[in-house]
Amino acid sequence: MQAVLDARALNKNNSATLADLYDPDFMPPELRKAHRELDAAVDKLYNPRGFADERARVEHLFRLYERLVDPLTGDGARQNARVNRAAARAARAKP
Repeated sequence: MQAVLDARALNKNNSATLADLYDPDFMPPELRKAHRELDAAVDKLYNPRGFADERARVEHLFRLYERLVDPLTGDGARQNARVNRAAARAARAKP
């Protein structure tokens, strides 16, 4: 993450807007490189082998998201600590 911030803070980039810096056609090479390295590091947190392509990454992230936000399924309820605490409080409150 620091490399991304450092690339954005370079003298040649410090007067550019975010729209200028992140224009896909004109993104500074050092910023593009820093983001690629950051993406690779984050990918390894989610999947140590990495992802074959962008589609595989997005599918994996959506599966995780679906399991997290669906408190009605076993996976979602087990992984979502907030839902578990609320369910426990509700169970204790029943007469």
